[in-house]
Formats: sequence, C-alpha cells, structure tokens
Amino acid sequence: MNDNARELIFSACEFTRLTRTAGRDEVNDKLFDSPVFVKGGSFTIVEIASLRDAIDFLEDWPVELQNVPYETILRACYSALDGSHSLSSARDNFAKWAKGANILEDLPSVPAWMTGPKSGPGGVLA
Repeated sequence: MNDNARELIFSACEFTRLTRTAGRDEVNDKLFDSPVFVKGGSFTIVEIASLRDAIDFLEDWPVELQNVPYETILRACYSALDGSHSLSSARDNFAKWAKGANILEDLPSVPAWMTGPKSGPGGVLA
C-alpha cells in the first residue's frame, strides 16, 4: 500500500470519527467523578459514567414510568449540560432518582471478576 492510499484511509477514518462525535465533544467531557450503576433490564446493569450516559438512559426510559421525579432529573441533567447546574449535583440527583425508581445497583468500584484470582510466582494460586 502506498503512502497516498494510507493517507486516504486515515482521512476517511478520521472523518467518520469526527462525524460520529460532532456536537458531542462538550458532553463527552462531562464525566462523573464516580459512575452510577443502574438496572437496564432483566439481567443487565448499566454503567452511567457521564452526563451523556445519564441523558441517554433517561431519554430511553419508558413513557408510562415518566413521572414528576423523572421530569425533574431530566431537567437537572440538561441544566448541567448548559452549565447552569453542577455536574456533581446532577450525578447525585440521578443516583437518588434511580434509588427511588428501584433501579440503583450498589456495586463496588471494581467487580471481583474483573480483578482475577490472586496468584503467586509462576502463576500458581497462592
């Protein structure tokens, strides 16, 4: 593959990445200090690590379950998006809303299965 072909492929990939993230860079920078874990279905747990995650989750919330607390947290998240509400307050209020909706999952910061077994020298379990 010559240099022109490589440059063209790189440019196409970069264009795709920029197109997918256009207008969302400001939102992607708004990460929570610590994620909130919520039930996302019968057997799934969803990590809400940013303001964008919270807004996406709320926008997908079933219409029949959208009540006053739901509307309040959605407005708080949009207020944090435009800077008139603090990010930490939006995160904390999202967690309170999730607890009230009975979907909050209290998980340790790193699940045990992610750390793997402890082993001694040579990969032998200690």
